[in-house]
Amino acid sequence: MSNMKRWLRENGITCSALARQMGISSTSVIQKTNSKTHWRYCDMSFLYDHYGLSADFVQDFVPYDIYMKSTKSQDVPICV
Repeated sequence: MSNMKRWLRENGITCSALARQMGISSTSVIQKTNSKTHWRYCDMSFLYDHYGLSADFVQDFVPYDIYMKSTKSQDVPICV
């Protein structure tokens, strides 16, 4: 499961709700969370600005548990 799919589930955010906030289609968000389509720069910028999620996290370059642990302890997320 992608980091974003897990993050959405754990935070009770639907793909439709995120799509509305981002101004894109639900299908686009679903494809991105299923790793069928790449996240665009503007997507990652939105996710950082609104939720504090790094591009490394969004693109699955850092494992979910490590990233979440590092954000809770106020450390800078590591790149793998």
